Amino acid sequence: NNFVEEIFYIAIDDGQPELRLNNANGQFVGNEFTISGIATDGNGIECVTLQSEGGNVYSTLGIGSGLENGNFSYTFRLNELTTKDPIIITAVDIIGNASTTTFTYRVDSTPPTVNFDRNEVGYVDGDSPSLKLQGYAIDGEKSGDDNDVSKIDQVRVKIGSPVTSINDENSILATGKVDDNGKMTWSALLDFAGYEAGKYTVYAAAFDFAGNMSEVQDSVEIPVDADIPTIESSYEQVVSNSPILISGQASDNS
Repeated sequence: NNFVEEIFYIAIDDGQPELRLNNANGQFVGNEFTISGIATDGNGIECVTLQSEGGNVYSTLGIGSGLENGNFSYTFRLNELTTKDPIIITAVDIIGNASTTTFTYRVDSTPPTVNFDRNEVGYVDGDSPSLKLQGYAIDGEKSGDDNDVSKIDQVRVKIGSPVTSINDENSILATGKVDDNGKMTWSALLDFAGYEAGKYTVYAAAFDFAGNMSEVQDSVEIPVDADIPTIESSYEQVVSNSPILISGQASDNS
């Protein structure tokens, strides 16, 4: 009798994928936040789904569309969420086994405020190019759908142009501490070495733990005097027991 022999390979997978979030439950989020993590499975991950407790699917991340080698990332805008309920993340392997975890969060969408202490603003001269600036920052009261106030995370200061983000490499991280009322007293040491004589605007921006950045950046103008003054005089050399008058002119570009 004639017969045909075929070989089939069957993958046996009775285990669930491993799913781990980079986010911490209960963390503060602002108007925009990202959920990321990694899903692993011996036979591979098919997709990761993010949805509300009520079943509203926000996104399904597949290979090439938000899911790469098990790593996934999705950015939410607060106004896109149907509620402030927890977000359910589900990882599904290619066999169909699934693992689920829940992400809970607190909302603080109100930006902080920041100010320089103008009583402490000075100037810079060529002999001492460093200048210490001080100020205050506070995270505003709850508003809208906020759950709570996340408090000040950090203040950054920049010479010449506004701070662009918390990752602005040209800005300087201020140091300070936050009191029981959420007010941060901060200071930053700026280096004006190499700057020509003139006036420079220094900007300050505050960031809270929800990732909100101050909408209005405070600024101060700092005079830099890098020039050495010059002096000119004119007099006749005389020998006299009487007082003599010496006149001249002193000038400085700054």
